[in-house]
Amino acid sequence: MQPRSKRDKVVALTQTNKKDKAHKGELMDKVKEAAEQFEFAWVFGIEHNRNNTLKEVRQAWKGSK
Repeated sequence: MQPRSKRDKVVALTQTNKKDKAHKGELMDKVKEAAEQFEFAWVFGIEHNRNNTLKEVRQAWKGSK
């Protein structure tokens, strides 16, 4: 019998929890309420958002919805 290799182990690199349908429903309700409350909505997507400029933008807009 050969010893088990330590290289064969599967290691999870994230510690995030899966989000269920209820979480998505709550998020959609918040979006709908905000759409009724505000006149404009800004939607944008960023791929690699780990640079310092985008960190400053997220910090500046932290209080907004």
